[in-house]
Amino acid sequence: MGTREGKFVSRTGHTYKVEFSGDNVTNGTLRLGVPPVVISMAEGEHKHCGFKSATAIVNIIADMPMLELYTESATAVQLKVTDVTSSEVEFFGYVVPFAFDQPFGGNDNITVNAVDAITAHKDVVYTNFGNPHGTDRKAHDIVTEICRRSGVYKVAEHRNFTPDGVAGDSYSPLDVNVAQAGFIQDRVGIVDALSAICKFFGYTAHLVGDTLMLYDELVITSEKRYTLWVN
Repeated sequence: MGTREGKFVSRTGHTYKVEFSGDNVTNGTLRLGVPPVVISMAEGEHKHCGFKSATAIVNIIADMPMLELYTESATAVQLKVTDVTSSEVEFFGYVVPFAFDQPFGGNDNITVNAVDAITAHKDVVYTNFGNPHGTDRKAHDIVTEICRRSGVYKVAEHRNFTPDGVAGDSYSPLDVNVAQAGFIQDRVGIVDALSAICKFFGYTAHLVGDTLMLYDELVITSEKRYTLWVN
């Protein structure tokens, strides 16, 4: 496993590190272009779509081909963008297959496209993940397993209410059993399974850095209560 990395300073004075890693990546440094990185939420998706994917575009300046960043696999080359100043991961995902643009000539600007880690695993088919208790399982556990399959180990859940007599930090709407039969029988991908669960519970999921955020956009401004899972 090798890593290529580069750094830049934002307008706010924060230092960011951009890292590409993979089995075919050679250890070394990167000269980043302008703008160095653009991270955005996928456009054209309804705000209550269940899951919203994140994308990243990285611009690199190089005087020779960087074929090590070219990939035919959805998870061959990993991209991580970290705010070194605050120690926060801003993006975690993988280079998109065949989405590598490098013109001929010296000092060329290379454009590399990436998607978040969960989207990169969209073709992984949902299974019962070894659940021995039939076709019903807690939604919380299903979301956790989907994240693990994607290499995501943190989930922040926004709760818009807590039942009377229940400690706020111990309650989650996802602590109820849901049927897995439909997901398994129809060979649903893990992203579609995550989206279906979020729609049912009124959540929108979005991978922010290396944390899957589950939030209700209707109440997020009125109450900001989050519970962080570490899977």
